[in-house]
Amino acid sequence: MRFYNIFAAFVLFALGLAPLDVRGQGLPVSDSARFESKAPGYDRPVNPDLYLIRPGEVLTVTFLKTNLPVLKLTVNAEGKLVHPTLGLYDLRGMTLAQVRRRLQEPLAQQYNAKEIDISIGPPTIVTISVLGAVARPGTYQGWTSERVGDMIAAAGGLTPDGSSRRITFSGGPAAVPVDLDRATYLGLDTLNPRLYAGYRIEVPYQSEDRVQVIGEVQRPREIELLTGDTVGSLLQMAGGVSRTVTEPVIELLGQPVQILAAADVVPSGGIIGVRDARISSGRPILVMGEVGAPGQYALDPGMTLAQAIQKAGGTTAEANLPRVTVFRQPESEMWRKTEQFRYAIDGLMHNSDMMSFGVRAGDSIVVPRLLGFVKVEGLVGHATAVPYTPGKTVGYYVNAAGGFLPKADRSGVNLVNRITSLTSRVDVSAQVQDGDLITVVPVEAKP
Repeated sequence: MRFYNIFAAFVLFALGLAPLDVRGQGLPVSDSARFESKAPGYDRPVNPDLYLIRPGEVLTVTFLKTNLPVLKLTVNAEGKLVHPTLGLYDLRGMTLAQVRRRLQEPLAQQYNAKEIDISIGPPTIVTISVLGAVARPGTYQGWTSERVGDMIAAAGGLTPDGSSRRITFSGGPAAVPVDLDRATYLGLDTLNPRLYAGYRIEVPYQSEDRVQVIGEVQRPREIELLTGDTVGSLLQMAGGVSRTVTEPVIELLGQPVQILAAADVVPSGGIIGVRDARISSGRPILVMGEVGAPGQYALDPGMTLAQAIQKAGGTTAEANLPRVTVFRQPESEMWRKTEQFRYAIDGLMHNSDMMSFGVRAGDSIVVPRLLGFVKVEGLVGHATAVPYTPGKTVGYYVNAAGGFLPKADRSGVNLVNRITSLTSRVDVSAQVQDGDLITVVPVEAKP
C-alpha cells in the first residue's frame, strides 16, 4: 500500500504546484484478460440462500440411495425450467435454496425417491452493473466465483469520495450489504460477497460520519463510522498497531485526552491516536505560517495548541484560524523504519475546546494565510475565484460562478480541502472554508 505525504502536499500547494491525489487506485482490470485463463474456483462453499439461479444454469439432480441416473436440468433463457415429465417451473429471481424447496416434492413424486440433492456446476460468467462513486460506472462481466470488490476494481476503483463501507449488492431476494474495509481487515468475507448473489453494485459517496486513526498504525487514515464500530475494529481497519510498537497507548485526542480500550466506541469526528509509550518527548515542535516568529520550539510539559501558537509569537492579521492544521509524525519514522510521511489533524479551531488540543513532540503546526477566495470549476457558467464569505455554502459559490450547467450533477460536488488536499463529496448545503476548491462534475452515465 502506497502512503502519501500530506505534509508535503501542503508545501507543494504553497509553492503553487498541483496538490497530490491522496487516494490512489489500482489500474482497471481488462475483461478479456480475466477470461483468457481458467475460471477461478470457489475457495469457500457457496451460500445457497444467496446463490441466484440464472438463465443457462445447469442443475444436477442426484437421487441418493437409489440406482437412478443423475438428472441434468437446464434453466432456459426466460428463467424457467421446462421438462416433459416434471412440467414447467418459473425460477426467475430464486436462490438455490428456494429452487431446492420448490423442486423437492415434484422430483420425489416423479422418481419415487425420498432423498434428493440439487447442486450447481462450476463458476459461470455473469453481467454486473457497477454504479455510483467508481471511476468508470458501467456494465462488466465476471465469474460467479469473483467478488464485489473485483468488479469495483474492474470499474477503475472507488473515486476519492466513494464509500468502501456502505456498498449494496442487489438483484436477489434482498440487497446484500458490502463493507470492503471489514472484509479486508477483519476477514469477514461475507461482507465482500461473490457475484452469484446479485446483478447490481451501487457505491454511495462517503457519509459525514467519520473518524481519523493516526499515529503508530500500519495505515493511518480517515474511516467512515458505522454502527457497531469499536476502537478495536477501527484500529484493525487502519492495519493494526505498527509492528515496531511494543507499548502502544491508544487515546481519543482532544480536551481532555482520553485513554481508550478496544471495546470503546468513539463519536463521529473523533481522532484516535496511537503512540509508543517508550518514545522520548525530546523532539521539538515546528510552528510555521502566519505566526509572529515561525520556527522550532521546545515542547513544554502539557503544552496545548494555543500555547504553542502563542510561543511562536501569536497569529498575524492574515492568519486563517479555522484552517489551523497539525501534521503529526509517527514515532516509527524516528527509528527510520518507514518512508517519511505525516498525518493531518485538521478542524481543530472550529471548536474553542480544541484549542486545548495536546501538542506532541515532533508535531508541525501550520497556520495558513487567509486567501480571501474560493475557487469554482467544472460544469458551471464560468470557472472563477469567488470572494470568500464566512458561513456561505457550496450553493452560494456555485451560483456566484454562473450556476450549474445543464449536464452538471446537482446532487453533489467535489470539495477539496486546500490544506490537506483531501477531497469530499458534499451537497450544496455544505459550508465552504477559505481557499477551498469546488469542482462540479457531470451526471454519471448510466449503463
